Amino acid sequence: MAILLFVLRFLAMCIDVGLIYGIYFVFFILLKVNIFFPNAWIPSITFISWLYYSLSESSRNQATLGKFILGLKVTDLSGSQVGFIQATIRYFMRMVSGSILLIGFIMALFTRKNQTLHDLVSGSLVSFR
Repeated sequence: MAILLFVLRFLAMCIDVGLIYGIYFVFFILLKVNIFFPNAWIPSITFISWLYYSLSESSRNQATLGKFILGLKVTDLSGSQVGFIQATIRYFMRMVSGSILLIGFIMALFTRKNQTLHDLVSGSLVSFR
């Protein structure tokens, strides 16, 4: 079950990243902004991603579009909906999870509740709907 959840979380992330970058590129192409200028796109993609993940995961659906499509949801440790602040902590800790050889993500295969580093720090978990 841990491997299935891990794979589904990865696929959900692929859907979400594709959606975020797709929207971002269309938006900037329409505005004719140089999207390859690092000083412009890095902060803006971070801002867009933060809003997308934090608002989605703290919403009534408790999931980003990718997680929702794949039948997953984000909850606190008691199974309740996470708040915006908790989702924000989870989002920024996700960067730490991926920063050292993806160890923070791989942890999900070995923790009792299949939690990543960002899940553990934010007091959340991902489960099936």
